[in-house]
Amino acid sequence: MDEPLAYSRFIYFLLIRIERLFVFLSEKGVLHSIEKDIKKGNEPDDFKKAVTVTDVLIGKIKDRVGKTPIIAFATDDIQPYFAHLKKIFNKNNIEFVEDIPREIKQKQSAGIKVNLDNGHFNETGNKICGEILMNSIKRVKFLQNTMTRNGYSQGV
Repeated sequence: MDEPLAYSRFIYFLLIRIERLFVFLSEKGVLHSIEKDIKKGNEPDDFKKAVTVTDVLIGKIKDRVGKTPIIAFATDDIQPYFAHLKKIFNKNNIEFVEDIPREIKQKQSAGIKVNLDNGHFNETGNKICGEILMNSIKRVKFLQNTMTRNGYSQGV
């Protein structure tokens, strides 16, 4: 049986507001946040453990999918998170697309709106992201064959 709370828009609304409150209180110094330590250049043990766990999980995913290609990307380049993700994906031989944050920042600098009010990409942001990903997919030849109505055709 599905839990009703999992589908409650009201509960979702409340949880988002509570999360934003915690962020606000953290930014004002009322609550401690590991992000402050990280911004100062420190990497607390909990953060290091999270990086290690992420590395292990990505390795397991890579092992599980076998020869199925994986492509990974980040939508921002906040450090040190971006550097750790890049290192993890490179270590596991997973194509990591780095260009999205730079392109998004360029568009924003040009006055182009790429985000909705909740921080997610709008149609323009999604288009930029999709085009960059498609170019990467073509470059590394992930799509050797593409499905058509009549069967398979040559790669993209």
